[in-house]
Amino acid sequence: MLWCLAALVLNVPAIAQQSTTENFRITTTHGREVLVLPSQETSTQMQLEQGPINGRTFETNSQRVHIVVFDGKTFRASTPLAGSSSRIVFDPSRRTFIQLLPSIRVELEDDIHLDSIARSVGAEKMTFFEALGFAIIDLPETLHPIEAIARLAAHPEQPKATIRLRGPGIEWR
Repeated sequence: MLWCLAALVLNVPAIAQQSTTENFRITTTHGREVLVLPSQETSTQMQLEQGPINGRTFETNSQRVHIVVFDGKTFRASTPLAGSSSRIVFDPSRRTFIQLLPSIRVELEDDIHLDSIARSVGAEKMTFFEALGFAIIDLPETLHPIEAIARLAAHPEQPKATIRLRGPGIEWR
């Protein structure tokens, strides 16, 4: 898969607000809004029409097909039906699909107890970056990062958590 390295910064206010339409979800990560595409089994195709972005997801016998129309241009991606590779987002500012990592980023604050937060999402591992002010919590394969963030929103400490995206591969010469 080719990754577009040129970034076009867009303000896409029409898709903001951490909204959910069926199994599509719009969230913010790394200062950008992204559209989280469905990754669980469905019996029918799913549609999204919200502002400048339209999406459609359907399944074949062996893969899940995602079609996103943004500003009149059509983008397509296919994923496996199950597993962490089936979890992707569409990034309107980069106009590309990106795989979700099976972990979340949690901001470190004085009143946050990461042990109880990790237990609430069944964390497999935590990595602290104290000098940078955040921790990475590795999730069980069965827990989608969006679901983990929703659980943490209901946590008494209400930590600030965001999804993480796979970075582009480096091409060595």
